[in-house]
Amino acid sequence: MNPKQTTSFRWLTFAGACALSSNATAQQAVMSRYATPAAGDAFFSVYGANVGGHLVPRAQLTFDYERRAFVLTDAAGKELAVPSAQRSLLHAAVSFSIARRVLVTADVPFALSQSGDTVAFGTASTLAATQGSAIGELRLGARVRLFGGSEDPLQLALGGFVYLPTATDAWGGEGYTHAQPTMQLGGRFKLLRYGAHLGAHLRPSEDPTSLTYGAALGLSLLDDALLIGPEVQGSFDVTDGVPIGGVLDLSSGAGGEVIVGGQYRFLKHFVAGIAGGSGFSTAIGTPEVRGLVRFGYVPVSADAGAEPPPPLDSDGDGFFDPKDACPAKPGIASVDPAKNGCPPPPADRDGDSFPDKADACADVPGVANSDPKKSGCPADTDEDGTYDADDGCPSEAGSKDTKGDDRGCPDKDKDTIADRSDACAGVFGFPNANAKRHGCPRAEINAKEIVINQRIEFETDKTTILEESFPILDAVAALLEENPDVTLLEVQGHADDAGEMFKNILLSHNRAKAVAEGIATRGVSRARLTPKGYGSTRPIESGTSEDARKKNRRVEFKIVLRKPGQTKTN
Repeated sequence: MNPKQTTSFRWLTFAGACALSSNATAQQAVMSRYATPAAGDAFFSVYGANVGGHLVPRAQLTFDYERRAFVLTDAAGKELAVPSAQRSLLHAAVSFSIARRVLVTADVPFALSQSGDTVAFGTASTLAATQGSAIGELRLGARVRLFGGSEDPLQLALGGFVYLPTATDAWGGEGYTHAQPTMQLGGRFKLLRYGAHLGAHLRPSEDPTSLTYGAALGLSLLDDALLIGPEVQGSFDVTDGVPIGGVLDLSSGAGGEVIVGGQYRFLKHFVAGIAGGSGFSTAIGTPEVRGLVRFGYVPVSADAGAEPPPPLDSDGDGFFDPKDACPAKPGIASVDPAKNGCPPPPADRDGDSFPDKADACADVPGVANSDPKKSGCPADTDEDGTYDADDGCPSEAGSKDTKGDDRGCPDKDKDTIADRSDACAGVFGFPNANAKRHGCPRAEINAKEIVINQRIEFETDKTTILEESFPILDAVAALLEENPDVTLLEVQGHADDAGEMFKNILLSHNRAKAVAEGIATRGVSRARLTPKGYGSTRPIESGTSEDARKKNRRVEFKIVLRKPGQTKTN
């Protein structure tokens, strides 16, 4: 049990001491009111609420110096004796965290040196002084985190301690097993840390049961390497103890003290600190001066909250930074780890790596070009607008209008037939199955005749001209219009040698008439046209093959009369 002072600050009234009987003895009691927190707690005297990781060991040593913790006075306030003048103790503590939820602890104080007065009552009874070295009570404890982690604004834990009777002197312990349930509160707001605890020290009926308390504020500086701030801790009785011999009441009373300290972390896992303060009550065990020096091995391992915090997602795109290839830019999923979480690439319809916005040919794969108007377009070596892949003449500027294998090749007469395939490259012409006439005009005029470069086709055994031959009639009419010096043109009809000669002559004549009529309807005077059928009498191809006969079935235009003038072609 703890002795109690009953008068003014720091002094105990020794009333009726001489009335003690000779067989009165001093009972075993705890002199020190300081109990170190669990190894790894942030403050010097206030129990923490955090646990600190999983399977993390911690250890610390705290040197504790206390001066004039027990003084006896008479009723007038005169000092009679100082049973505890000074004490030097070493508190050894260890702790071990389990599953981020439970912390188990053990600690024991060692009195290194003690000095004080022994008080005699009569001839046989004495009140022992604090002297020499000794071992204190072994304390075993546990803490369960209920809410919050070490960096959260609110942390809550429940726990307790069991004190074992291991003390080796009269003032080092109660002499029996006793317990102390506790509740801890803590938290952090930016640079400010706080902690508080409330407990009950439960003892048998002959000794008082007391409440214990503590509160602390700390300012965290230097990237959490330094923590400084004030603390208050103490206890007060809620039941009365039994006085020694009915005279000397050594109950604990109400005790409390304030200390201010600082703790510094170095080499990542080690801490060292110093604190000092004084008591503000008259209870035994409350010193005039207390000094503390701490050294500890405290690995950094923060508690989680209810669940471990998720990894950081700096850009808020749902991809945590460790797996986000672009952690500063919101992005999308990709099977390629180098692109996962990156913004989607710009639209590129043709897949040539040139974004559509900068691709002058967004629908055709292309190549780089310093000219923005050509960037992303296919190669065009001769710059004629026809890409090399489609250009029959990639190194020679040509026309887009030429067809097939001749696309992009030169076409001087602009007739869409490339010069290299144009039999009349300098004159506007038309396609012709005959390579020798391909690209030539449909009709040409010379001194003796108008030469047509395509056949005039009729329905079989009829005089009806097929529509596909109308452009030839157009061309002949145009030449006559341009050459008024031709005053008489004979339209000749020719047939092959198949069939009766008379029928062939008649059919060829009627076809010549049909052609002459067609030309006349295009604005040419009928007086300038004379039709005549020759049947098979003037063949141009010998033989009886189908190809020879086809060539012999023809229409020709012979100039009969003309005036001097300029001959033109079309």
